[in-house]
Amino acid sequence: MCFREKQWPGIIRELVRVMKPGGWIEFVWFLLMEFLCIHPFSVMILKVDGDIRPSDGGPLLTEFWNKVRIMMSMRDINTRQVHNIHNSFRLLGFKQITSDHRCIPIGRGPEDVAVGSIIGHAQTQASLRPQMTLALGLGNDEYDSMVDAAEKGSRDYKPYFNIYYVFGKKLEGCGDDAQNSESGHS
Repeated sequence: MCFREKQWPGIIRELVRVMKPGGWIEFVWFLLMEFLCIHPFSVMILKVDGDIRPSDGGPLLTEFWNKVRIMMSMRDINTRQVHNIHNSFRLLGFKQITSDHRCIPIGRGPEDVAVGSIIGHAQTQASLRPQMTLALGLGNDEYDSMVDAAEKGSRDYKPYFNIYYVFGKKLEGCGDDAQNSESGHS
């Protein structure tokens, strides 16, 4: 998620250009912002950004991650870019394209997963503090209070975060049309 939305097509084309035919490329996206999505045991439904999706995080944690999404969009970063990569691979002629996700519970499950997920979630929130306070005009105390309230509020729910992945195989000549059109060759 460190690239702006308009940079992604060029990044993917460059990766394809330097990859040997028969090689594989994989993107893995760790999305706390969409931890509210897709889990078969979700029971609460929440309307966010015009789409209906299951929610396991509670209203305060959902609000926190929506603010993160706003901050990212102010930087022209599409937090859902991973969903576009599958189509980019297809358009470039990749084969054996696979995209899916895994739900990781926050604070539940085997002890190493539960503890690790809580620590990771807290560290992510702490690392976002400078950008969030600046972009959204929040004071440090206001940010800390928002994070604390979101964490306490989520304990009554069962939050997850999603790890999305997309991978595909480059075939002979794959991506040549995009490369030639950029360099002026046909």
